[in-house]
Amino acid sequence: MVLIQGLRPWGQGSLDSLCGPYSLINALMLVKGPLGTAEAAEAVWRLLDALPGGRPVAQVWHEGAGPSDMTRMIRRCLARRYSVKVTRPFYGQPKISLSAYWERVTEFLNDGPHRAVVLVMDGADYSHWTVAHAATRDHLELFDSWGWKRLLRRECTTATLKANRPVLLYPDNTFFLQNAALR
Repeated sequence: MVLIQGLRPWGQGSLDSLCGPYSLINALMLVKGPLGTAEAAEAVWRLLDALPGGRPVAQVWHEGAGPSDMTRMIRRCLARRYSVKVTRPFYGQPKISLSAYWERVTEFLNDGPHRAVVLVMDGADYSHWTVAHAATRDHLELFDSWGWKRLLRRECTTATLKANRPVLLYPDNTFFLQNAALR
């Protein structure tokens, strides 16, 4: 075995911008249960096939999925094919305080099993879709394609990035998902 010092393997997000579809697959597993490799791969292709206006997969690979892409993939694939109930409780509400956002996310996640919250967050040098599966007043527990485990409330804002608040959350682009059979 040859040891190569200073090198790290590439991971999701290093060469692609597919965190949006990954977040939806990860949310699907939390809501519906485990997916095998073949089933997950098929679900990814179904999600990408649902992109608006025949948007090329290569464009999403390079630029990432925006809110309209995510909405379309969720509605045309997750909601229909996998019986996932989806709501956007903050849609059309441009100014939601972090306190109101956090309270609603926490209530939803703690209200029963088989729930997930898909959210987008921006930092100084990234934009990333992720999935929260549990919440406290201090943090969100993540099930994330980059390997992030926790998002601390004290680092978040819903207004403007600041040195002491380096993570910007977008309430109007937050999706609540739950198993439609278990309402």
